[in-house]
Amino acid sequence: LAQLARAIGIHLVVATQRPSVNVITGTIKANFPARIAYQVASKVDSRTILDVGGADQLVGAGDMLFTNGAGMTRLQNAFVSTEEVERINS
Repeated sequence: LAQLARAIGIHLVVATQRPSVNVITGTIKANFPARIAYQVASKVDSRTILDVGGADQLVGAGDMLFTNGAGMTRLQNAFVSTEEVERINS
């Protein structure tokens, strides 16, 4: 699906909570040149997503790494805590 979408200009956003090589294969990564990683548990998880370590050293709370194949950029995304969501929704 990703390969066909990329060929005709459709953009996909795919997410996983468990970045394993069984799920994120080389074929899948080849069709998603731009990738974002938030804090992960291990360097292996970071390499699975980004092909390099680093996401294992992020501080959380919206801290992320972005790559588009031409380099790596560390960014700060908006973050809303669980407590704030509960406060707003109560």
